[in-house]
Amino acid sequence: MQSKLISTLLVTALVVFFSNNAMAAKEIKMTAISGLSAASVGTKLIKTIFIKRVDEELAKSGKYKIKWIQSYGGAVAKQADGFEAIQDGIGDIGYVNILFEGAKMPMEQYTYVTPYGGTDLMKLRNLSLELRKRIPEMSAEYRKYNQIDLAHIGIPNYYFLSTFPIKTVSDLKGRKIGAPGLAANWLTGTGGIAVSGKLSSYYNSLKTGVYDGIIIFDSAIAPFKFHEVAKNITEVNLGSMIASTLSINKTRWDGFPRELREIMTKVAVEYELGTVTGNTKKGIWSLD
Repeated sequence: MQSKLISTLLVTALVVFFSNNAMAAKEIKMTAISGLSAASVGTKLIKTIFIKRVDEELAKSGKYKIKWIQSYGGAVAKQADGFEAIQDGIGDIGYVNILFEGAKMPMEQYTYVTPYGGTDLMKLRNLSLELRKRIPEMSAEYRKYNQIDLAHIGIPNYYFLSTFPIKTVSDLKGRKIGAPGLAANWLTGTGGIAVSGKLSSYYNSLKTGVYDGIIIFDSAIAPFKFHEVAKNITEVNLGSMIASTLSINKTRWDGFPRELREIMTKVAVEYELGTVTGNTKKGIWSLD
């Protein structure tokens, strides 16, 4: 009798053990990257919206769990190298500054070749969605480089921030102005000298005199403390731009279970809307 009881308890324990292990969530490792620190709204919200909400949605079924490795501030890839890092699988998903990829992604530069537009980020976001519905080739560009574009991030309005006062266009003559990507073309005909630049290097370049000024969007001025090294701000209403993408390596994406792809697609919309609100508020705060 005692032997039968022990056998029954042993079988029960084994059933529970194997059942629990069979039900354990499958772990998927992912590396999230950005060339910018969390001072950037788009970088910060990867953690506080995208990763947080993906984890919450996955927890509902319990079938999958992501082990996140988060690497921001250029630790894996510098600001202008994020696109290639996602393409090569060095990072699985990341905040990519697409404005540096004019040669590879010409269609994504549509706002940078049409400055002086509006400054309402929600309207720009809706326009971006409509364009992508009508022109599927825009997202197809990403697939050429082994990527899937999950979200597109706009920035509110560009200004001149300088170490000297700008009252007329002639004040730019002979001045070295840091400008990102195709924004350098905005200086054509002004007499200003466009110098290729990026957010991550602006502070030191202004401080050391490499630049006399920069073309910069409002929501970055205070968070990156550029006002400490350039005291003059000039509003010229260059307008809102689609500057970045939340991009994921296509090889990894294709290997994900359907449930995970659906969750990430859904949460990417929340992330995109969060960047609209976040960058708008940060822009107002930055100029206050």
